[in-house]
Amino acid sequence: EVRYALVINRNGWGYTRLKIRAEGDFLKLPEETVGDDAFLGNMYRLYYNIDHDKLHNGYNYGAIVLVRENGTVRVPVTVIRHAAGGLLLGARREKKQLMVRLMEYYQAHRLKKIGKTIWLAETEKLLSRMEQLDDQDTAVKLFRGQLLMSQERGNEAKWQIEKCKDRVEADREKHPALWCYYLYLTTLVSDSDAYVDEVAETVGRIYERRREDWRIAWLLLYLSEEYTQSPSRRWMLLEEMFSRHCTSPILYIEAWNILCMNPAMLRKLDLFEEQILTYAVKREVMQEEILLQLVYLAGQKRGYSESLFRILKGCYEQTRNKEVLHEICTLLIKGNRYGEAYFFWYQAGVEENLRITRLYEYYMMSLPTDYDGELPRIVLLYFAYKSDLHYAVTAFLYAYVHKHREEMEDIYVNYVTAMEHFVLEQIQRGRINRDLAYLYDNFVNSAMIDEQTARALVSLLFMREIRTENRESKEVMLAYACRADIRHFPMTEGRAFVPVYESGCKILLGDGEGNCFTASVDYSVKELMNPVSLS
Repeated sequence: EVRYALVINRNGWGYTRLKIRAEGDFLKLPEETVGDDAFLGNMYRLYYNIDHDKLHNGYNYGAIVLVRENGTVRVPVTVIRHAAGGLLLGARREKKQLMVRLMEYYQAHRLKKIGKTIWLAETEKLLSRMEQLDDQDTAVKLFRGQLLMSQERGNEAKWQIEKCKDRVEADREKHPALWCYYLYLTTLVSDSDAYVDEVAETVGRIYERRREDWRIAWLLLYLSEEYTQSPSRRWMLLEEMFSRHCTSPILYIEAWNILCMNPAMLRKLDLFEEQILTYAVKREVMQEEILLQLVYLAGQKRGYSESLFRILKGCYEQTRNKEVLHEICTLLIKGNRYGEAYFFWYQAGVEENLRITRLYEYYMMSLPTDYDGELPRIVLLYFAYKSDLHYAVTAFLYAYVHKHREEMEDIYVNYVTAMEHFVLEQIQRGRINRDLAYLYDNFVNSAMIDEQTARALVSLLFMREIRTENRESKEVMLAYACRADIRHFPMTEGRAFVPVYESGCKILLGDGEGNCFTASVDYSVKELMNPVSLS
Protein backbone atom coordinates (compact mmCIF):
# COMPACT_ATOMS: atom_id res chain seq x y z
CA GLU A 1 0.00 0.00 0.00
CA VAL A 2 1.43 3.38 -1.05
CA ARG A 3 2.19 5.84 1.74
CA TYR A 4 2.11 9.59 1.30
CA ALA A 5 3.82 12.14 3.54
CA LEU A 6 3.10 15.64 4.80
CA VAL A 7 6.23 17.39 6.10
CA ILE A 8 5.59 19.63 9.10
CA ASN A 9 8.24 22.16 10.14
CA ARG A 10 8.05 24.04 13.42
CA ASN A 11 9.57 27.45 13.94
CA GLY A 12 11.92 27.63 16.94
CA TRP A 13 11.98 25.66 20.19
CA GLY A 14 9.38 24.98 22.86
CA TYR A 15 6.75 22.39 23.65
CA THR A 16 4.67 21.25 20.69
CA ARG A 17 1.51 19.17 20.70
CA LEU A 18 -0.68 18.67 17.65
CA LYS A 19 -4.10 17.12 17.29
CA ILE A 20 -4.64 15.68 13.82
CA ARG A 21 -7.85 14.77 12.02
CA ALA A 22 -8.85 13.96 8.45
CA GLU A 23 -11.65 15.42 6.37
CA GLY A 24 -12.72 12.92 3.73
CA ASP A 25 -13.45 9.21 4.16
CA PHE A 26 -10.66 8.27 1.75
CA LEU A 27 -7.89 9.66 4.00
CA LYS A 28 -6.39 7.29 6.60
CA LEU A 29 -4.19 8.71 9.37
CA PRO A 30 -2.05 6.52 11.64
CA GLU A 31 -2.41 8.73 14.73
CA GLU A 32 -4.55 11.51 16.20
CA THR A 33 -1.98 13.35 18.35
CA VAL A 34 1.68 14.23 17.91
CA GLY A 35 3.96 15.38 20.71
CA ASP A 36 7.49 16.75 21.05
CA ASP A 37 9.13 13.35 20.79
CA ALA A 38 7.80 12.84 17.23
CA PHE A 39 9.85 15.74 15.85
CA LEU A 40 13.33 15.16 14.51
CA GLY A 41 14.87 18.53 15.23
CA ASN A 42 12.15 20.88 14.00
CA MET A 43 10.66 18.51 11.40
CA TYR A 44 7.99 15.84 11.56
CA ARG A 45 6.92 13.66 8.63
CA LEU A 46 3.21 12.74 8.88
CA TYR A 47 2.47 9.64 6.83
CA TYR A 48 -1.02 8.92 5.53
CA ASN A 49 -2.74 6.48 3.17
CA ILE A 50 -5.45 6.69 0.52
CA ASP A 51 -8.36 4.24 0.68
CA HIS A 52 -8.99 3.67 -3.03
CA ASP A 53 -12.27 1.85 -2.38
CA LYS A 54 -13.72 5.11 -1.10
CA LEU A 55 -12.73 7.19 -4.11
CA HIS A 56 -15.21 8.12 -6.81
CA ASN A 57 -14.27 8.92 -10.38
CA GLY A 58 -13.04 12.47 -10.89
CA TYR A 59 -11.97 14.86 -8.16
CA ASN A 60 -12.06 13.77 -4.50
CA TYR A 61 -11.62 16.65 -2.05
CA GLY A 62 -10.41 16.30 1.52
CA ALA A 63 -8.01 17.82 4.02
CA ILE A 64 -5.60 17.08 6.86
CA VAL A 65 -6.33 19.39 9.80
CA LEU A 66 -3.64 20.26 12.35
CA VAL A 67 -4.91 21.76 15.61
CA ARG A 68 -2.61 23.37 18.16
CA GLU A 69 -3.04 25.82 21.00
CA ASN A 70 -2.66 28.95 18.91
CA GLY A 71 -4.79 28.01 15.93
CA THR A 72 -5.72 25.51 13.24
CA VAL A 73 -4.02 24.72 9.93
CA ARG A 74 -6.01 23.01 7.18
CA VAL A 75 -4.00 21.31 4.42
CA PRO A 76 -6.18 20.53 1.37
CA VAL A 77 -5.78 17.11 -0.26
CA THR A 78 -7.17 16.42 -3.75
CA VAL A 79 -7.13 12.96 -5.33
CA ILE A 80 -8.07 12.55 -8.99
CA ARG A 81 -9.31 9.14 -10.04
CA HIS A 82 -9.36 8.42 -13.78
CA ALA A 83 -11.90 5.79 -14.83
CA ALA A 84 -11.58 3.37 -17.69
CA GLY A 85 -14.36 3.70 -20.20
CA GLY A 86 -14.84 7.37 -19.36
CA LEU A 87 -17.29 8.04 -22.19
CA LEU A 88 -19.57 5.19 -21.11
CA LEU A 89 -19.47 6.29 -17.49
CA GLY A 90 -20.14 9.87 -18.58
CA ALA A 91 -23.23 8.76 -20.50
CA ARG A 92 -24.49 6.75 -17.55
CA ARG A 93 -23.95 9.67 -15.24
CA GLU A 94 -25.82 11.99 -17.59
CA LYS A 95 -28.71 9.53 -17.83
CA LYS A 96 -28.98 9.51 -14.04
CA GLN A 97 -28.98 13.29 -13.99
CA LEU A 98 -31.69 13.36 -16.64
CA MET A 99 -33.79 10.94 -14.60
CA VAL A 100 -33.43 13.20 -11.58
CA ARG A 101 -34.58 16.18 -13.64
CA LEU A 102 -37.50 14.16 -15.03
CA MET A 103 -38.56 13.42 -11.48
CA GLU A 104 -38.22 17.07 -10.47
CA TYR A 105 -40.54 18.17 -13.27
CA TYR A 106 -42.96 15.35 -12.46
CA GLN A 107 -43.07 16.44 -8.83
CA ALA A 108 -43.55 20.08 -9.79
CA HIS A 109 -46.47 19.09 -12.02
CA ARG A 110 -48.14 16.81 -9.48
CA LEU A 111 -47.77 19.45 -6.76
CA LYS A 112 -49.29 22.08 -9.08
CA LYS A 113 -46.12 24.14 -9.20
CA ILE A 114 -46.11 24.11 -13.01
CA GLY A 115 -48.85 23.53 -15.57
CA LYS A 116 -49.27 20.56 -17.88
CA THR A 117 -47.95 22.41 -20.93
CA ILE A 118 -44.61 23.26 -19.29
CA TRP A 119 -44.31 19.76 -17.83
CA LEU A 120 -44.85 18.09 -21.23
CA ALA A 121 -42.45 20.44 -23.01
CA GLU A 122 -39.62 19.94 -20.51
CA THR A 123 -40.20 16.19 -20.33
CA GLU A 124 -39.99 16.03 -24.14
CA LYS A 125 -36.57 17.71 -24.09
CA LEU A 126 -35.19 15.43 -21.39
CA LEU A 127 -36.56 12.26 -22.95
CA SER A 128 -35.14 13.18 -26.37
CA ARG A 129 -31.70 13.56 -24.82
CA MET A 130 -32.03 10.18 -23.08
CA GLU A 131 -32.89 8.59 -26.44
CA GLN A 132 -29.80 10.16 -27.98
CA LEU A 133 -27.61 8.67 -25.26
CA ASP A 134 -29.09 5.15 -25.57
CA ASP A 135 -31.67 4.38 -28.24
CA GLN A 136 -31.89 0.73 -27.09
CA ASP A 137 -33.04 1.42 -23.52
CA THR A 138 -36.41 -0.33 -23.14
CA ALA A 139 -37.45 1.78 -20.14
CA VAL A 140 -36.87 4.97 -22.14
CA LYS A 141 -38.96 3.57 -25.00
CA LEU A 142 -41.80 2.92 -22.55
CA PHE A 143 -41.43 6.44 -21.12
CA ARG A 144 -41.88 7.69 -24.68
CA GLY A 145 -45.09 5.70 -25.00
CA GLN A 146 -46.49 7.23 -21.81
CA LEU A 147 -45.47 10.72 -22.88
CA LEU A 148 -47.28 10.24 -26.22
CA MET A 149 -50.42 9.28 -24.27
CA SER A 150 -50.08 12.43 -22.14
CA GLN A 151 -49.73 14.43 -25.36
CA GLU A 152 -53.02 12.87 -26.55
CA ARG A 153 -51.33 11.04 -29.43
CA GLY A 154 -53.01 7.70 -28.75
CA ASN A 155 -52.25 5.85 -32.00
CA GLU A 156 -48.55 6.69 -31.88
CA ALA A 157 -48.47 5.71 -28.17
CA LYS A 158 -50.06 2.33 -28.90
CA TRP A 159 -47.56 1.63 -31.66
CA GLN A 160 -44.63 2.70 -29.43
CA ILE A 161 -45.75 0.47 -26.56
CA GLU A 162 -46.38 -2.54 -28.79
CA LYS A 163 -42.83 -2.27 -30.18
CA CYS A 164 -41.50 -3.05 -26.73
CA LYS A 165 -43.62 -6.15 -26.07
CA ASP A 166 -41.27 -8.94 -27.17
CA ARG A 167 -38.24 -7.54 -25.41
CA VAL A 168 -40.03 -6.75 -22.14
CA GLU A 169 -41.81 -10.11 -22.08
CA ALA A 170 -38.56 -11.99 -22.65
CA ASP A 171 -37.00 -10.29 -19.62
CA ARG A 172 -40.05 -10.27 -17.34
CA GLU A 173 -38.48 -12.61 -14.78
CA LYS A 174 -35.31 -10.57 -14.70
CA HIS A 175 -37.06 -7.18 -14.70
CA PRO A 176 -40.54 -7.70 -13.20
CA ALA A 177 -41.12 -4.00 -12.50
CA LEU A 178 -40.51 -3.14 -16.16
CA TRP A 179 -42.92 -5.89 -17.21
CA CYS A 180 -45.58 -4.50 -14.86
CA TYR A 181 -44.98 -1.01 -16.22
CA TYR A 182 -45.51 -2.29 -19.75
CA LEU A 183 -48.76 -4.00 -18.70
CA TYR A 184 -49.93 -0.77 -17.04
CA LEU A 185 -49.24 1.21 -20.23
CA THR A 186 -51.25 -1.29 -22.28
CA THR A 187 -54.29 -0.51 -20.12
CA LEU A 188 -53.97 3.15 -21.09
CA VAL A 189 -54.45 2.28 -24.77
CA SER A 190 -57.17 -0.32 -24.13
CA ASP A 191 -60.93 0.30 -24.03
CA SER A 192 -61.69 -2.95 -22.18
CA ASP A 193 -62.50 -2.79 -18.47
CA ALA A 194 -62.10 -6.56 -18.32
CA TYR A 195 -58.56 -6.24 -19.63
CA VAL A 196 -57.74 -3.63 -16.97
CA ASP A 197 -59.03 -6.02 -14.28
CA GLU A 198 -56.95 -8.84 -15.76
CA VAL A 199 -53.78 -6.71 -15.72
CA ALA A 200 -54.52 -5.58 -12.15
CA GLU A 201 -54.79 -9.20 -11.07
CA THR A 202 -51.53 -10.11 -12.84
CA VAL A 203 -49.62 -7.19 -11.32
CA GLY A 204 -51.11 -8.01 -7.92
CA ARG A 205 -49.78 -11.58 -8.12
CA ILE A 206 -46.33 -10.30 -9.09
CA TYR A 207 -46.39 -7.87 -6.16
CA GLU A 208 -47.17 -10.71 -3.76
CA ARG A 209 -43.88 -12.29 -4.82
CA ARG A 210 -41.97 -8.99 -5.02
CA ARG A 211 -43.26 -6.94 -2.11
CA GLU A 212 -39.91 -5.24 -1.70
CA ASP A 213 -40.33 -3.46 -5.07
CA TRP A 214 -42.23 -0.22 -4.42
CA ARG A 215 -42.52 0.48 -8.16
CA ILE A 216 -44.90 -2.47 -8.61
CA ALA A 217 -46.93 -1.32 -5.60
CA TRP A 218 -47.19 2.14 -7.13
CA LEU A 219 -48.59 0.72 -10.35
CA LEU A 220 -51.17 -1.19 -8.32
CA LEU A 221 -52.46 2.10 -6.94
CA TYR A 222 -53.66 2.97 -10.45
CA LEU A 223 -54.71 -0.49 -11.59
CA SER A 224 -56.63 -2.15 -8.78
CA GLU A 225 -60.10 -0.96 -7.78
CA GLU A 226 -59.18 -1.94 -4.23
CA TYR A 227 -56.94 1.14 -4.17
CA THR A 228 -58.46 3.44 -6.78
CA GLN A 229 -61.82 3.44 -4.95
CA SER A 230 -60.59 3.57 -1.34
CA PRO A 231 -58.29 6.35 -0.02
CA SER A 232 -57.79 4.43 3.25
CA ARG A 233 -56.62 1.27 1.42
CA ARG A 234 -54.43 3.46 -0.77
CA TRP A 235 -52.93 5.04 2.35
CA MET A 236 -52.29 1.63 3.91
CA LEU A 237 -50.41 0.45 0.83
CA LEU A 238 -48.25 3.58 0.85
CA GLU A 239 -47.53 3.02 4.53
CA GLU A 240 -46.48 -0.54 3.71
CA MET A 241 -44.18 0.76 0.97
CA PHE A 242 -42.58 3.12 3.50
CA SER A 243 -42.13 0.32 6.04
CA ARG A 244 -40.19 -1.54 3.35
CA HIS A 245 -37.76 1.37 3.19
CA CYS A 246 -39.19 3.17 0.16
CA THR A 247 -38.15 6.84 0.30
CA SER A 248 -39.00 7.81 -3.28
CA PRO A 249 -40.67 11.20 -3.82
CA ILE A 250 -43.38 9.22 -5.64
CA LEU A 251 -44.56 7.80 -2.31
CA TYR A 252 -44.69 11.24 -0.69
CA ILE A 253 -46.56 12.77 -3.64
CA GLU A 254 -49.23 10.07 -3.57
CA ALA A 255 -49.64 10.31 0.21
CA TRP A 256 -49.71 14.10 0.15
CA ASN A 257 -52.43 14.15 -2.51
CA ILE A 258 -54.54 11.84 -0.33
CA LEU A 259 -54.17 14.28 2.57
CA CYS A 260 -55.07 17.22 0.35
CA MET A 261 -58.32 15.52 -0.60
CA ASN A 262 -59.05 14.33 2.93
CA PRO A 263 -57.03 16.04 5.73
CA ALA A 264 -58.75 13.80 8.31
CA MET A 265 -56.56 10.95 7.03
CA LEU A 266 -53.81 12.52 9.12
CA ARG A 267 -54.70 10.73 12.37
CA LYS A 268 -51.31 10.37 14.06
CA LEU A 269 -47.75 11.64 13.89
CA ASP A 270 -45.59 8.56 13.48
CA LEU A 271 -42.49 8.36 11.31
CA PHE A 272 -44.47 7.84 8.08
CA GLU A 273 -46.66 10.88 8.64
CA GLU A 274 -43.72 13.02 9.71
CA GLN A 275 -41.82 12.12 6.52
CA ILE A 276 -44.78 13.16 4.37
CA LEU A 277 -45.16 16.44 6.24
CA THR A 278 -41.43 17.08 6.01
CA TYR A 279 -41.69 16.61 2.25
CA ALA A 280 -44.63 19.04 2.05
CA VAL A 281 -42.81 21.67 4.10
CA LYS A 282 -39.68 21.33 1.99
CA ARG A 283 -41.72 21.71 -1.18
CA GLU A 284 -43.71 24.61 0.35
CA VAL A 285 -47.12 23.09 -0.42
CA MET A 286 -48.60 23.00 3.10
CA GLN A 287 -52.37 23.63 3.13
CA GLU A 288 -54.35 25.37 5.86
CA GLU A 289 -56.66 22.46 6.72
CA ILE A 290 -53.75 20.02 6.97
CA LEU A 291 -51.84 22.57 9.05
CA LEU A 292 -54.72 22.79 11.51
CA GLN A 293 -54.79 19.00 11.79
CA LEU A 294 -51.02 19.00 12.34
CA VAL A 295 -51.34 21.60 15.11
CA TYR A 296 -54.03 19.54 16.83
CA LEU A 297 -51.97 16.33 16.70
CA ALA A 298 -48.81 18.13 17.84
CA GLY A 299 -50.70 19.27 20.92
CA GLN A 300 -51.55 15.64 21.72
CA LYS A 301 -47.98 14.44 21.26
CA ARG A 302 -46.25 13.21 24.39
CA GLY A 303 -42.61 14.07 24.75
CA TYR A 304 -40.26 15.80 22.35
CA SER A 305 -39.67 15.00 18.68
CA GLU A 306 -36.85 16.68 16.76
CA SER A 307 -38.46 15.85 13.40
CA LEU A 308 -41.79 17.34 14.54
CA PHE A 309 -39.94 20.48 15.66
CA ARG A 310 -38.38 20.83 12.19
CA ILE A 311 -41.80 20.39 10.55
CA LEU A 312 -43.44 23.01 12.76
CA LYS A 313 -40.45 25.31 12.31
CA GLY A 314 -40.81 25.10 8.52
CA CYS A 315 -44.57 25.71 8.74
CA TYR A 316 -44.08 28.78 10.90
CA GLU A 317 -41.42 30.23 8.61
CA GLN A 318 -43.85 29.92 5.71
CA THR A 319 -47.07 31.00 7.44
CA ARG A 320 -46.22 32.92 10.68
CA ASN A 321 -49.22 31.13 12.17
CA LYS A 322 -49.67 31.92 15.88
CA GLU A 323 -51.06 28.46 16.68
CA VAL A 324 -48.00 26.85 15.12
CA LEU A 325 -45.76 29.06 17.26
CA HIS A 326 -47.72 27.98 20.34
CA GLU A 327 -47.05 24.31 19.54
CA ILE A 328 -43.37 24.97 18.83
CA CYS A 329 -42.86 26.60 22.25
CA THR A 330 -44.89 23.89 23.97
CA LEU A 331 -42.91 21.13 22.26
CA LEU A 332 -39.56 22.70 23.15
CA ILE A 333 -40.59 23.04 26.79
CA LYS A 334 -41.74 19.40 26.83
CA GLY A 335 -38.27 18.45 25.65
CA ASN A 336 -36.55 20.79 28.14
CA ARG A 337 -34.87 22.57 25.24
CA TYR A 338 -33.30 25.90 26.13
CA GLY A 339 -30.29 27.98 25.20
CA GLU A 340 -29.38 30.55 22.56
CA ALA A 341 -30.44 28.21 19.73
CA TYR A 342 -34.04 28.36 20.97
CA PHE A 343 -34.24 31.99 22.09
CA PHE A 344 -35.93 33.10 18.86
CA TRP A 345 -38.91 30.87 19.58
CA TYR A 346 -39.39 31.83 23.22
CA GLN A 347 -38.93 35.49 22.37
CA ALA A 348 -41.57 35.22 19.63
CA GLY A 349 -43.90 33.41 22.08
CA VAL A 350 -43.52 36.16 24.67
CA GLU A 351 -44.09 38.89 22.06
CA GLU A 352 -47.28 37.10 20.95
CA ASN A 353 -48.45 36.92 24.60
CA LEU A 354 -48.80 33.15 24.42
CA ARG A 355 -50.13 31.53 27.58
CA ILE A 356 -47.86 28.53 28.08
CA THR A 357 -46.72 27.12 31.43
CA ARG A 358 -43.07 28.05 32.14
CA LEU A 359 -42.69 30.04 28.92
CA TYR A 360 -41.09 32.95 30.79
CA GLU A 361 -38.64 30.64 32.58
CA TYR A 362 -37.46 29.16 29.28
CA TYR A 363 -37.28 32.63 27.76
CA MET A 364 -34.90 33.72 30.50
CA MET A 365 -32.86 30.49 30.37
CA SER A 366 -32.35 30.96 26.63
CA LEU A 367 -31.10 34.54 26.66
CA PRO A 368 -27.94 34.87 24.55
CA THR A 369 -24.63 35.41 26.33
CA ASP A 370 -24.02 39.12 26.97
CA TYR A 371 -27.60 39.97 25.94
CA ASP A 372 -28.05 43.75 26.03
CA GLY A 373 -31.63 44.10 24.79
CA GLU A 374 -34.73 44.99 26.76
CA LEU A 375 -36.64 42.48 28.87
CA PRO A 376 -40.42 42.57 28.31
CA ARG A 377 -42.44 44.17 31.09
CA ILE A 378 -44.67 41.09 31.37
CA VAL A 379 -41.60 38.94 32.10
CA LEU A 380 -40.38 41.37 34.74
CA LEU A 381 -43.79 41.37 36.44
CA TYR A 382 -43.87 37.57 36.40
CA PHE A 383 -40.60 37.22 38.33
CA ALA A 384 -41.22 40.11 40.74
CA TYR A 385 -42.10 37.87 43.69
CA LYS A 386 -40.50 34.54 42.96
CA SER A 387 -37.75 33.07 40.80
CA ASP A 388 -36.70 29.43 40.68
CA LEU A 389 -34.24 30.08 37.87
CA HIS A 390 -30.60 29.04 37.94
CA TYR A 391 -28.63 31.51 40.06
CA ALA A 392 -26.72 32.89 37.03
CA VAL A 393 -29.97 33.68 35.19
CA THR A 394 -31.51 35.19 38.33
CA ALA A 395 -28.40 37.33 38.80
CA PHE A 396 -28.77 38.64 35.24
CA LEU A 397 -32.45 39.41 35.87
CA TYR A 398 -31.81 41.22 39.16
CA ALA A 399 -28.87 43.18 37.74
CA TYR A 400 -31.09 44.27 34.83
CA VAL A 401 -33.85 45.38 37.19
CA HIS A 402 -31.40 47.35 39.34
CA LYS A 403 -29.83 49.08 36.33
CA HIS A 404 -33.30 50.15 35.12
CA ARG A 405 -34.80 50.93 38.55
CA GLU A 406 -35.41 54.58 37.76
CA GLU A 407 -37.37 53.76 34.62
CA MET A 408 -39.67 51.24 36.36
CA GLU A 409 -39.92 52.16 40.02
CA ASP A 410 -43.27 50.35 40.35
CA ILE A 411 -41.63 47.05 39.39
CA TYR A 412 -38.36 47.61 41.23
CA VAL A 413 -39.97 48.03 44.67
CA ASN A 414 -41.47 44.54 44.32
CA TYR A 415 -38.04 43.04 43.64
CA VAL A 416 -36.04 44.52 46.51
CA THR A 417 -36.84 41.95 49.20
CA ALA A 418 -36.21 38.96 46.95
CA MET A 419 -33.00 40.57 45.68
CA GLU A 420 -31.69 41.06 49.22
CA HIS A 421 -32.26 37.40 50.13
CA PHE A 422 -30.75 36.24 46.85
CA VAL A 423 -27.61 38.40 47.01
CA LEU A 424 -26.83 37.43 50.63
CA GLU A 425 -27.25 33.74 49.77
CA GLN A 426 -24.86 34.02 46.80
CA ILE A 427 -22.24 35.77 48.94
CA GLN A 428 -22.43 32.98 51.53
CA ARG A 429 -22.06 30.40 48.74
CA GLY A 430 -19.00 32.20 47.40
CA ARG A 431 -20.45 32.62 43.91
CA ILE A 432 -19.29 35.22 41.42
CA ASN A 433 -19.86 36.30 37.83
CA ARG A 434 -20.28 39.68 36.15
CA ASP A 435 -23.90 40.13 37.16
CA LEU A 436 -23.31 39.06 40.77
CA ALA A 437 -20.29 41.36 40.94
CA TYR A 438 -22.49 44.24 39.77
CA LEU A 439 -25.04 43.46 42.50
CA TYR A 440 -22.35 43.15 45.17
CA ASP A 441 -20.93 46.52 44.12
CA ASN A 442 -24.17 48.44 43.56
CA PHE A 443 -26.97 46.79 45.53
CA VAL A 444 -25.36 45.58 48.74
CA ASN A 445 -25.29 48.19 51.56
CA SER A 446 -23.85 48.24 55.06
CA ALA A 447 -27.19 47.38 56.66
CA MET A 448 -27.20 44.03 54.84
CA ILE A 449 -23.70 42.96 55.97
CA ASP A 450 -22.91 41.18 59.20
CA GLU A 451 -19.55 39.74 60.25
CA GLN A 452 -20.07 36.40 58.54
CA THR A 453 -21.21 38.03 55.30
CA ALA A 454 -18.28 40.45 55.41
CA ARG A 455 -15.76 37.61 55.62
CA ALA A 456 -17.35 35.86 52.65
CA LEU A 457 -17.49 39.08 50.66
CA VAL A 458 -13.83 39.90 51.23
CA SER A 459 -12.73 36.67 49.55
CA LEU A 460 -14.85 37.55 46.51
CA LEU A 461 -13.01 40.87 46.09
CA PHE A 462 -10.04 38.98 44.70
CA MET A 463 -11.96 37.11 42.00
CA ARG A 464 -11.00 37.76 38.38
CA GLU A 465 -12.64 36.76 35.10
CA ILE A 466 -10.31 35.10 32.60
CA ARG A 467 -11.48 35.04 28.97
CA THR A 468 -9.96 33.61 25.80
CA GLU A 469 -11.07 33.02 22.23
CA ASN A 470 -8.94 29.87 22.02
CA ARG A 471 -11.29 26.88 22.21
CA GLU A 472 -8.46 24.45 22.93
CA SER A 473 -8.04 26.03 26.37
CA LYS A 474 -9.91 23.95 28.94
CA GLU A 475 -8.54 25.24 32.24
CA VAL A 476 -6.81 28.11 34.05
CA MET A 477 -3.76 27.31 36.17
CA LEU A 478 -2.63 29.69 38.92
CA ALA A 479 0.87 29.65 40.38
CA TYR A 480 1.18 31.72 43.57
CA ALA A 481 4.59 32.86 44.81
CA CYS A 482 3.68 31.71 48.32
CA ARG A 483 2.60 28.20 47.28
CA ALA A 484 4.54 25.34 45.78
CA ASP A 485 1.57 23.75 44.02
CA ILE A 486 -0.49 24.95 41.05
CA ARG A 487 -4.26 25.41 41.36
CA HIS A 488 -6.51 24.36 38.47
CA PHE A 489 -9.86 25.95 37.51
CA PRO A 490 -12.03 24.63 34.64
CA MET A 491 -13.02 26.92 31.77
CA THR A 492 -16.53 26.96 30.33
CA GLU A 493 -17.11 28.49 26.89
CA GLY A 494 -13.78 30.28 27.05
CA ARG A 495 -14.15 31.80 30.51
CA ALA A 496 -13.34 31.06 34.15
CA PHE A 497 -13.56 32.90 37.48
CA VAL A 498 -10.44 32.55 39.62
CA PRO A 499 -9.04 34.08 42.86
CA VAL A 500 -5.94 36.23 42.36
CA TYR A 501 -4.60 37.15 45.79
CA GLU A 502 -1.26 38.68 44.83
CA SER A 503 0.19 40.75 42.03
CA GLY A 504 2.93 38.20 41.35
CA CYS A 505 0.46 35.40 40.64
CA LYS A 506 1.23 33.60 37.36
CA ILE A 507 -1.76 32.82 35.12
CA LEU A 508 -1.47 29.99 32.60
CA LEU A 509 -4.01 28.34 30.30
CA GLY A 510 -4.03 24.58 29.75
CA ASP A 511 -5.63 21.96 27.52
CA GLY A 512 -7.02 19.94 30.43
CA GLU A 513 -4.60 17.10 29.75
CA GLY A 514 -1.67 18.38 31.77
CA ASN A 515 -0.21 20.69 29.11
CA CYS A 516 -0.07 24.46 29.47
CA PHE A 517 0.13 27.31 26.97
CA THR A 518 2.08 30.48 27.66
CA ALA A 519 2.52 33.46 25.35
CA SER A 520 1.05 31.60 22.38
CA VAL A 521 -2.55 32.02 23.65
CA ASP A 522 -4.16 35.42 24.17
CA TYR A 523 -6.43 35.95 27.14
CA SER A 524 -7.87 38.83 29.13
CA VAL A 525 -8.10 39.37 32.90
CA LYS A 526 -10.96 41.46 34.28
CA GLU A 527 -11.30 42.68 37.85
CA LEU A 528 -14.92 42.04 38.76
CA MET A 529 -15.49 44.09 41.88
CA ASN A 530 -14.54 47.57 43.05
CA PRO A 531 -13.26 47.48 46.65
CA VAL A 532 -13.93 51.22 47.05
CA SER A 533 -17.68 50.78 46.51
CA LEU A 534 -17.85 48.32 49.42
CA SER A 535 -15.66 50.28 51.83
